[in-house]
Amino acid sequence: DMRIQILNPLDTDASQAAIKSDVNNASVVTRVDFCGDDLLPPPGKSLSGPPRGCLSFLLTGDAEKRVETMLVNNTAPEIIRADILKVGHHGSNSSTTEQFLWAVSPSAAVISVGADNKFGHPKKEVLERLDGIPIWRTDKRGTIQFTYLNSQWLVK
Repeated sequence: DMRIQILNPLDTDASQAAIKSDVNNASVVTRVDFCGDDLLPPPGKSLSGPPRGCLSFLLTGDAEKRVETMLVNNTAPEIIRADILKVGHHGSNSSTTEQFLWAVSPSAAVISVGADNKFGHPKKEVLERLDGIPIWRTDKRGTIQFTYLNSQWLVK
């Protein structure tokens, strides 16, 4: 029912340099495609490319601008593009750049962030960059859950 691709960290000199510059850049960045039973290929057939009709997530951990830039420059557009973006680093201004948002082109975003946190996340600049994209925030809504039911995706 799902396919998971690990996009970061990479075993490259650039990735290792990014990690040395900030440990947040060691964050695992994952693309996850969830499919309901009626969206899966028939037995014996495999998925090639992102599954059509599935819901795709890009989970970015605390990866910062340097990793986002590497992903944009080194990942096939159909892999980096996702329906739902888990906003990087709790909405810190060190992540979720305009270039990255353009490449991901999400239909919606989730910000995992504590209420009244001492860092002031999510930052105003990040929310401005997300303008026009529906946002679900854990500090305002609690747990965000995506469920596939009766051939449709529900969010609660």
